[in-house]
Formats: sequence, C-alpha cells, structure tokens
Amino acid sequence: MTDEVKRKLGIAAGVVVVLVFCYSLWAFVLHSNPNSPDVPNGTFWICKTGGHHFHMSLKEYSDYTKAHYGEPVACPTCGSKETVRAYRCEKCGEYYPTVRGEQPPCPKCGYKPPADKPS
Repeated sequence: MTDEVKRKLGIAAGVVVVLVFCYSLWAFVLHSNPNSPDVPNGTFWICKTGGHHFHMSLKEYSDYTKAHYGEPVACPTCGSKETVRAYRCEKCGEYYPTVRGEQPPCPKCGYKPPADKPS
C-alpha cells in the first residue's frame, strides 16, 4: 500500500468518525425527552369552548408561556383560551380536569393510578 493510499484511507476514516459524532449529537439533541422525570408525559389540556383535548411537552409549555406571558394556554384546534389542565387516563385515554389533592379515578373507566406514580 502506497503512502498516498494510506493518507486517503486515513482522511476517509477521519471523515466517517466526525460524521458519526455529528449524527449522534444531532440525534441526542433532536430526540431527547422534552419533559422532566417529575412530569414524564408533559401536560394535558381540555378546551372548555370546543371540547377539544391536547398535549404539550414541558418544552412546548415553557416556550408558549415565554411568548405569551400571563395569558392562558390557547387551544391549538380552535384558538380559545378557555382551557384547563387535565389528567389523561393511562387505561382508556380519557381527558378529565385536574383537581387539588390526590388524582381522582377516571370518570369513564374508573381507573386510578397508584399513589406513588406521577400522572
């Protein structure tokens, strides 16, 4: 193998290493969980005006409150700001309004998550 071939192989290997590193970094940043361990599923919402329900990651919620400081969260379907925080049932997917204190059972199927499990 000549020195020229060795040099080209070395350059190619270096390029591959840099590309793999860049892809790994991009994948980590793009696909990392935008929620916290305390709220792994993000936030759930119900639109009181249209009956719509929607989900926001903590990053989306943070960005929204930063851009719309002091305003209620707007429904992405109809734009209404008559929205309330909600629970989402792990069993049937029903959305129902949050209440102070312990999470009540789902009004649709009756499922109640264990007390030590975050909603």
